[in-house]
Amino acid sequence: MAQQFSTDDLSVSDSVLAKLDITDDQLNSLYAAGPVNGFVGTDVAAEIAARFNVDASEPLGYQLAERGILTDDEAEYLDDQD
Repeated sequence: MAQQFSTDDLSVSDSVLAKLDITDDQLNSLYAAGPVNGFVGTDVAAEIAARFNVDASEPLGYQLAERGILTDDEAEYLDDQD
């Protein structure tokens, strides 16, 4: 069962972290040239893609917004952080 939470008081980045159930280090690893505290961006992207049944080689935010998982603002944040 999906976790129920309110994102009313969260920043966009905090909302993305909560909805995707990832840590700040995992998010940062998506945009880093190397591992961030043990997290490798390609591995994190693959895990997110598998969990939400999207293509890891395409922009994750756009695909997650298309499925109603992220808002447009959250998707833009996720896809534009690099």
